[in-house]
Amino acid sequence: MGARPNHPSSSPLAQDLATTNQKQQASLTSPRAVTPSSRAIGVRKHLAIAVPEASALAVDKEVFGPRKFYSMSLNMPNLNSTSGSWVIRFAELNDDGARGELTAPVATEKVDPAYPAELMRTHVEGTVTLYAVIHSDGKISDVRVLRGIDERLDAFARNALARCRFRPATKNGNAVALEAVFRVPFQASKRAF
Repeated sequence: MGARPNHPSSSPLAQDLATTNQKQQASLTSPRAVTPSSRAIGVRKHLAIAVPEASALAVDKEVFGPRKFYSMSLNMPNLNSTSGSWVIRFAELNDDGARGELTAPVATEKVDPAYPAELMRTHVEGTVTLYAVIHSDGKISDVRVLRGIDERLDAFARNALARCRFRPATKNGNAVALEAVFRVPFQASKRAF
């Protein structure tokens, strides 16, 4: 029997599909990898991405010192703002020195900070930088402003963060508490007024 020209494995389309499947399989090793155990329960594992020392900001160095810390982006609805993602930098609160894979916390309840029209109209904007502890039960505490832009926006950002909840970070399968620096953007929409 000879080769079948219409056999799926020999067509250019089949080869393209095979290449796409290989790329998709390779992407499973990315920071949002699906592990065998998470595949069984349908949960993606969000690995924490370490921040290189050269990329550390002054506020990161003040909070984390020489410790290894990580970064992630938290997509927010920011209905009143043109930029929606918060940047979160975090480190273990009580690093016991144990080696292991740290997974990032996952927001389960997001609260968008208020951004009154009056402040947008007068272009009061910028980024509020906050400090907080994300406890091993996912609750937030110790929220304080590290770098503010306007006391009203600082308060709105602080109050919104205090109401957020997370599925906690884990290390070696155990929930761990984190200290974190949150960068909360406020940028007036050009269409707003």
